[in-house]
Amino acid sequence: CPLEKASLDYFVYNAGSPNGPIEGGIPIFSSGNEYAPAAGFPGAAEYCISVNSIAGDYTISTFSNYGTFSDIAAPGGDQDYYFDYVDIREDGEKDPSAPEYTAARGAVGCVLSTLPPQVSDDTCYGYMEGTSMACPHVSGVAALGLSYAAQLRKHFTAAEFRKLIVESVTPIDEYLTGDKKYYHYVTDLGKTYPRIIELSQYAGKSGGLVNADKLLAAVENESAGTAVSFPNIYLGIGEENKVIETPARYFVNGESLTYTLTIENTAIASGKIENGKAVFTGLAEGATPASIKASNGETHSFNITVRKSANGSGWL
Repeated sequence: CPLEKASLDYFVYNAGSPNGPIEGGIPIFSSGNEYAPAAGFPGAAEYCISVNSIAGDYTISTFSNYGTFSDIAAPGGDQDYYFDYVDIREDGEKDPSAPEYTAARGAVGCVLSTLPPQVSDDTCYGYMEGTSMACPHVSGVAALGLSYAAQLRKHFTAAEFRKLIVESVTPIDEYLTGDKKYYHYVTDLGKTYPRIIELSQYAGKSGGLVNADKLLAAVENESAGTAVSFPNIYLGIGEENKVIETPARYFVNGESLTYTLTIENTAIASGKIENGKAVFTGLAEGATPASIKASNGETHSFNITVRKSANGSGWL
């Protein structure tokens, strides 16, 4: 819908910061469970990452979408594929509809997930399957990668980091050969609807398996990203419009360093380091170069711009 598209556009183009680990946003969505040769919207949008589901043996889940705009795969379960009464029942004479077997059938080939209490056993956990189970794996790995980028004081554009995520994967095409046999809607119909799919149709159309270790290695690579730098400062005149920034965010191991501020034109603005924070106060309209030097010798240059107060923020 137009509102959803507008919300995504805002996030993609306005999230993050030019002085942080990422500039721009990366929406991550499930590809859909229609066994269709294309991702569903919004995952199909060019700037999104669309997540397919795979079973525990690296084969594509029987329900998962794949193909066009499908970018990456993650564990999402495949109950129809793994389900087998023989594997569940210890005694062939027992009724498969008994509570203990009903519970077991719900767990086979699924992913343990958080659930609202009203649809769980009041533990807020239960077993589910779907590309919606796969998607959080990718979101978590992406967050881990950005956390590591922040630790390394590295900066990426959203497009750069998206590329790292979808390329830092474990290939799965070697597992997409032969036939895959399963029982469609097995928890509802039992073994009355057997089906077979040819796995080769998914080769090259499902992405690779998300890999946290490879992503962290890619983030750490010297050629990846750029170093963050201390940001330009914009503020209004007066103590009430002072701006406080944290230098440690912009220097590797910055929490263990001390800092010295230098402002070229002290008639425009003043600055001081106070309890590890850089505190800036605007004194007169104008702009002045400035720099901050860490105790390890690293120096970042930036500019301070002072405007007349605009709603207390200094922004026009």
